[in-house]
Amino acid sequence: GEVLQEADGAAEALLVADIDLTRADHKERLFIPGEYELDLMADRRPELYRSLVEADPQADVPPQD
Repeated sequence: GEVLQEADGAAEALLVADIDLTRADHKERLFIPGEYELDLMADRRPELYRSLVEADPQADVPPQD
């Protein structure tokens, strides 16, 4: 993410920011063109974390109502 606003830390503060949802949907980050670029969706590796999010059929999971 990006920092949109910061409080000075001297006192409590309420910060309000407008968020551009089309920009929030854009998951590419460009730091050094052609050298250091990230596409947060295209660079995902679901095969590495799939076992963490799938239910284990052998686990004792109580039935849901």
